[in-house]
Amino acid sequence: MSEAYMITIYRRNGKLFVSPAVGSTLGFENLPGVIAVGGREELVPALEAAHAQVEAAWRRPKAERFPEGPEYFLAAGAASWTDFLRGTVAVSVRYGTKDTKITVLLPDPNRKWLEAADKPPSTTYPVDLPLADAASLALKLLDEIPG
Repeated sequence: MSEAYMITIYRRNGKLFVSPAVGSTLGFENLPGVIAVGGREELVPALEAAHAQVEAAWRRPKAERFPEGPEYFLAAGAASWTDFLRGTVAVSVRYGTKDTKITVLLPDPNRKWLEAADKPPSTTYPVDLPLADAASLALKLLDEIPG
């Protein structure tokens, strides 16, 4: 792996979506669009598709990594970012150069963004955590969040 990247699994209104993010001049930035997950058994292929998008983005210069396309929250069917936050929880899988960090993200109504949850805390795994293991861990965490 040449640099860190992140794949976030969103649960919105009972449906799962996956969105990859790569490094930009401002930090991590989501690639356009979203990968809809038809069911739990389709999460691993969705994560593989997200990873393929990450690798394709890495082959482009940073200034060209983010082609035109719908913002991921609009592609997930929301009318706006605020609308997307309502009923959305997420698990972020950040593959770093030294480790992999999995974090639950919950809406913060005061700040209008998804924020890392205190419980369960972020957990660190080996840098080469297989996508299938990440999918299993993410589903377990999402199952623990009401809604």
